[in-house]
Amino acid sequence: MLALVVFIAGSVTLGLVLAGGDDDGGQVTSVTAGALPRSTVDQHPQLPADAMRAAERAAGIIGGTGGAGTAGAGTAGAGTGDGAADPNAVITTGSAEVAAITGTAYNLFRESAKGVTVRVGSTDTDDGFQKVCAGQADIVGASYVLTDRTCGDRVVGFEIAHHLLPIVVSKQNTWVQCLTTAQVGRIWARDSAVTSWNQVDPSFPNVPLSPIGPAASTVHAKVFLASMTGSSTNTRAYETRELDEIPARVDGDRGAIAFMDYSNFLTTNRAVRAIKLDSGRGCVEPNALSAGTGMYMPLCKPLYLYANKASLRKPAVAAFLRYYLENQKEITSQAHYIARDDATVRDNIVIVQNLTAGVRAVKPA
Repeated sequence: MLALVVFIAGSVTLGLVLAGGDDDGGQVTSVTAGALPRSTVDQHPQLPADAMRAAERAAGIIGGTGGAGTAGAGTAGAGTGDGAADPNAVITTGSAEVAAITGTAYNLFRESAKGVTVRVGSTDTDDGFQKVCAGQADIVGASYVLTDRTCGDRVVGFEIAHHLLPIVVSKQNTWVQCLTTAQVGRIWARDSAVTSWNQVDPSFPNVPLSPIGPAASTVHAKVFLASMTGSSTNTRAYETRELDEIPARVDGDRGAIAFMDYSNFLTTNRAVRAIKLDSGRGCVEPNALSAGTGMYMPLCKPLYLYANKASLRKPAVAAFLRYYLENQKEITSQAHYIARDDATVRDNIVIVQNLTAGVRAVKPA
């Protein structure tokens, strides 16, 4: 089981004034001197990079480049050429968890930006950092923060989302309020013999237990299984459903237990009940606050984007990242993640607008 420790980074306040427009018709933002933060990464709790690197490896969510072959990226399109030679191409890579969000961003962006292609690739966070620092990628997704100080001045970071996977039961289940990570692991592990709730805890009734979740091949399942059993492949057979189908399935089964995404959980009108999780520091309820503070461990974590600053002077990259961050709440929700708070969203927009101010519009392909 992966032990993760949370530390709290200092909060950064931002004074800003919105003014004027650039020659692209976009909003140029001016800020009080010295008020603009370098990024929003340091404004919130972070999880130690070494522990999160181990978690990413245990999840095994390494993808390829472009299209449906990108892990979690849905139907995102692929760029043409090698990217560097194509001024209207954007190269993204890095964490497969974030590729799901970036793919959603591109699917929405390309409806209004016909001249830009975005290659949505995924390997892992470390490989993404190497590529963006070397100028081989324009934007990378990251499951943990960049710690390479030699690269820090060449990139800018944005905290864009949280990944939160609540464990849910039917409202007819009146006996379970909290489970330990060890108990959850015993339910889902490959060698699990748990078929009844009283095998989880003797105080629970002898009711058949039905484990449910998204398919083991999905990013959400790989993260959940790695967090609970130590490996994304260490799993028993369980009933699989699409994320938006899980609440209705659990609602009608007194013995069901499932994991799902938080955005769908919020839209269920409480058809299911989330249970608390104890990772050794007491029982914690899954909600936006516990996700934001990293306390619903280990089923929550922040996710990041890093952009090469030189790339942000390219019209295609500037246009895509501005769209991505200006619409990040809708994008992250559609990708089944939790958007950051309004203040972080605002700061992300201010930062990207300042870094791309004056960049010309994308020329038609």
